[in-house]
Amino acid sequence: MDEGQMSGQELPMLGEEVVHKGAIDFKSIDENKDGIVYQDMMDWNVISDKLGKCPVCKMTLKEVSIKQAKENLVNNGFKVKDN
Repeated sequence: MDEGQMSGQELPMLGEEVVHKGAIDFKSIDENKDGIVYQDMMDWNVISDKLGKCPVCKMTLKEVSIKQAKENLVNNGFKVKDN
């Protein structure tokens, strides 16, 4: 399957609710509690529990573990809540 497609359809553009500010709380992001989220590799604070496109840069979010998403954030100057 193409990175930009999902079941033959275009990926949805996600809303501003996936652009996180302040200390980022993964308990509220990982709605299905599977330990996997989708993160933008340019706009690190854009994180969703659903696959889609970044509302800032329009790139497709990449599937990562919560651990990796936290490391990406910390390595790029963002703060995360300890949960």
